[in-house]
Amino acid sequence: MKIVFLILLSITGIFSLSAQERDSSIYLLSSAVKKPEFPGGDLGFVRYINTHINFPQTMADTLNNKKVDCVVIIAQDGKVIPGAISKRSHNLLSRKVWEVLQKIPDFIPGETERGKRKFEYPLIFLFTTDTSVIHFRHTYSIFIPVFPTDNPEYQKLLNQEP
Repeated sequence: MKIVFLILLSITGIFSLSAQERDSSIYLLSSAVKKPEFPGGDLGFVRYINTHINFPQTMADTLNNKKVDCVVIIAQDGKVIPGAISKRSHNLLSRKVWEVLQKIPDFIPGETERGKRKFEYPLIFLFTTDTSVIHFRHTYSIFIPVFPTDNPEYQKLLNQEP
């Protein structure tokens, strides 16, 4: 009887480990049937970043067109888990991005054919004064233009409807 119980216990452990392994998989956005989405869509995400990051005009004058590449994980429940920031990214701007990512609201979770899953969500933050990039799309990453936060012209542009 003890042997049967131990065998059943070990089989149950194996199956539960397999379920945990499936749950811990992180999927690429290309495998999503429904991609994770910020409440308010892409433009809502750009607006959120631009209202919660401090990038004054004086900084934009010296650090124009600098990028911060990073990856976050969007969990099955929509929580954002900050991941890696590229070492090639500018130090000060990387810290600003990291601070915003720590406080970002939950996303609408992404799904594969099997339901809600964790997704790797690559982001490119471009700190710029070039307004033509607001509608730029990047093939493999989510592109986020960051404009000077103390310049009313840029903030007016962000609040216009497409």
